[in-house]
Amino acid sequence: MRQEGKQTQEELLLKDAAMAHSTNPIVITDADGVLRYVNAAWERLHGYQASEVLGRTAFELWPDEASAFAQALGQDVGGVVEREIRRKDGSSFVVQASVSTVSDRAGEAVAVLITEVDVSERRRSEETLREQLDELHRWHEVMLDREERVSALKREVNELCRRLGEPVRYASQDLAVEADDRFDCRATGADRPAIAEASPHDKSPEE
Repeated sequence: MRQEGKQTQEELLLKDAAMAHSTNPIVITDADGVLRYVNAAWERLHGYQASEVLGRTAFELWPDEASAFAQALGQDVGGVVEREIRRKDGSSFVVQASVSTVSDRAGEAVAVLITEVDVSERRRSEETLREQLDELHRWHEVMLDREERVSALKREVNELCRRLGEPVRYASQDLAVEADDRFDCRATGADRPAIAEASPHDKSPEE
């Protein structure tokens, strides 16, 4: 029994050391939501000392954020959520939290384990990419068929000049239209001379 107790104690110390030295912020609450443990990474990210938050609930410390987390998770505690959180100094960051329940041997939930990741930089990058994509989309909408609209406008100006008896303003536009017409004729054979069908009376004596 002493050997088993020693082994259990060593395992607990190992697990405690692993959580304490984890680069990811870790917080543990009891079943009522009271904070019972935070590691050093959590303190650095949130700006609080453990003594300032242990024994208090998340709803007391972050009423709006805790309500949003609870709503995102639903009735069952478990899953991954992203929310904006305020530090002690009032600045904010976006955290991705993995939430899971801790049960005793009887299967009853006794604690909640929350592992956090600061995803603020990733969120900013996504926002930048989204803004760039929106800008490209707006430019695409502006430039769509722009060349054709400009050409049509030039043709209208030329037509008005002709009606007024003035020289056309965009001679190159007329040349382009003539070139397109010639190409269409060649493509359809419209510029080829019609071949009249020979009448039987037009046949030569030899035929």
